[in-house]
Amino acid sequence: MFLGGFTLAEWFVLVQHELLLFAAAFFALGMIDEFALDCLYAWFRLTGRIRTQRVDERSLAEPRSLAGRAAVFIPAWQEAAVIGPTLTHMLDVWRQDELVVYVGCYRNDPATMAAVMASVRGDPRVRLVVHDRKGPTSKADCLNRIYLAMAEDEQRTGADFRMVVQHDAEDMVDPAALDLLDAALWHAHFVQLPVIALPQKHSAWIGSHYADEFAESHSFVIRKLRLHRHSLQPQIRTFC
Repeated sequence: MFLGGFTLAEWFVLVQHELLLFAAAFFALGMIDEFALDCLYAWFRLTGRIRTQRVDERSLAEPRSLAGRAAVFIPAWQEAAVIGPTLTHMLDVWRQDELVVYVGCYRNDPATMAAVMASVRGDPRVRLVVHDRKGPTSKADCLNRIYLAMAEDEQRTGADFRMVVQHDAEDMVDPAALDLLDAALWHAHFVQLPVIALPQKHSAWIGSHYADEFAESHSFVIRKLRLHRHSLQPQIRTFC
């Protein structure tokens, strides 16, 4: 079959070639900002305009009293399998009395609520916030509900929170992370700690690939944040 002097197969190859050219052009445009960011970061590092402050880990070996109250937000939907170990570990290594952990659950997720209550072992630093909507909605919606609960606590007690930490239901915290965040807030309004994705020995392809992408993504974010020195200074390296 001929169309305009070309066979159908030839037309297909021509269209495919043009589409590949368009795709290559857009990929190139999308890489310009990342390449420029990498060049800017490298220049600042070489000229000494960006420095990484080092913290002696021995100074954070034992938990200390915080400069103010700290709230940890954990949105949870169908997290019964992981929320228990996360909370148990957090409460064991973050022993500060100024800590309040808000766990947002949904009224139609009794398994997660039961796991939360079983894991906290009556610890008064944990608040179980039950969303008035049936889940799932969105992570942002659950965080908004948690924020309202924190605001109500502030009004009731008359004591404001100095720090809000967002945390995922399946991640394990570093024992020194809370003290480090508390110290960093004397110099910055916003602090982000890198997260390590632990390799999964039974998932060499999927799990390890995810860990590599996670590490690359977090290193890119940290490089970008370091360029905004007016909002993040100093950057303190640690892991949580």
